[in-house]
Amino acid sequence: MSEPLARRQIGATGLAVSTLGFGTMAVGGQYTDVDDAAAIATMIAAYAAGISFLDTAPQYGCGLAEQRLGQALKSAAMSDAVISSKVGKKIVPCGSGGQAQRALHFPGGNEAEIAFDFSYDGTRRIVDDSRSRLGGRAADMLLIHDVTRHFHGDDGIEAAFCEAFNGALRALHDLRDAGAVRAIGIGLKDTDIAMRFIEDGDIDVALVPGRMTLLDQSALTSGLLDICLKHGTAMIAAAPFDSGILATGAVVGARSQYQVANADILARVVQIERVCASHGVPLQAAALQYPLRHPAVACVLAGMKTQYEVQQNVAWMTTPIPEALWTALAFDCAIIDPAA
Repeated sequence: MSEPLARRQIGATGLAVSTLGFGTMAVGGQYTDVDDAAAIATMIAAYAAGISFLDTAPQYGCGLAEQRLGQALKSAAMSDAVISSKVGKKIVPCGSGGQAQRALHFPGGNEAEIAFDFSYDGTRRIVDDSRSRLGGRAADMLLIHDVTRHFHGDDGIEAAFCEAFNGALRALHDLRDAGAVRAIGIGLKDTDIAMRFIEDGDIDVALVPGRMTLLDQSALTSGLLDICLKHGTAMIAAAPFDSGILATGAVVGARSQYQVANADILARVVQIERVCASHGVPLQAAALQYPLRHPAVACVLAGMKTQYEVQQNVAWMTTPIPEALWTALAFDCAIIDPAA
């Protein structure tokens, strides 16, 4: 059983995060809008429930998630919350040649565009802009965002990696050395790129979405988690619900990897649901608690939009799970149990 009030260390930084973290994509207007007051109240409620770690980024609603988090942080009750934000993407005006976010995943966000900038000077400006949106609060962690083939292509990934390594990462090292940030790292999906940053970049944390879930254990099979242990790098397992389907179950229109799930994914989730049900465990509880079975994982990061979702996630994180379930999932659904 995982306790949301429990905290785990981020490498040797002295930072400790709650094992359940709050992802701010949803309160930044992802998929649908949410009003300011409700978004702020949800984050304050999450902290009150024991979720002391909140992750954000300039991309989420083109600054809206950071702005709302900044408002929530004005609450005295959240004074010691641990905050992470990201670098590598800057907010630019519409028509600047960036990517319009409201037309994609953030219809409820600000009217602006996002453009990549992994340069040293660009990184310093992004950090300053984020701090302003956060109400003057410096992020405790800064992560380089989306050095992935999805955005840069097979032909462009090496150039993106080199720019980020020699520009953004150098800027983050300088900020850490100056005491302006306590932990630095990456936020990206490609496990091989993550391993390169960990092996050669002297980073504290790797936030990796969707690679340590009941549907995808490539953080294990690629060796990424072994590399994390070797270097003392903490992993934050983001998107434990695989962008939706492991929260909703195999329903029509369920999302997997930010797309509508195909028939194969739906069938796999049905099988996992059956095994969980046979042990009296909600699918969602298994999905949230599974990544924490590996010692390199410090936190499971889930997006939440409402106070009800906060309550649900906390309840699932405290649901007792018998060891027999993990054995059954490994046997019947070919899910690797990292604690076995």
